[in-house]
Amino acid sequence: MFWNYLNMSIGLVIGLANVFNSAFQGIMRWVIVGCGLLIFIYNLIVTFNQKQNEAANQNTAGIISRKSR
Repeated sequence: MFWNYLNMSIGLVIGLANVFNSAFQGIMRWVIVGCGLLIFIYNLIVTFNQKQNEAANQNTAGIISRKSR
């Protein structure tokens, strides 16, 4: 989970740094911004899915343990 948060922050920094800093010009600048934001969004989705799966597994484990009583 730590790596997802790290990758999200790196992607966001890459995207925002290239929006506000014009080290690159033209289309290359926007390609870098787009890739940074895609990295951010992808890792955000992965993190949400992992959290949702953890919550579902906890609910399922509780249901299974109650049935075995």
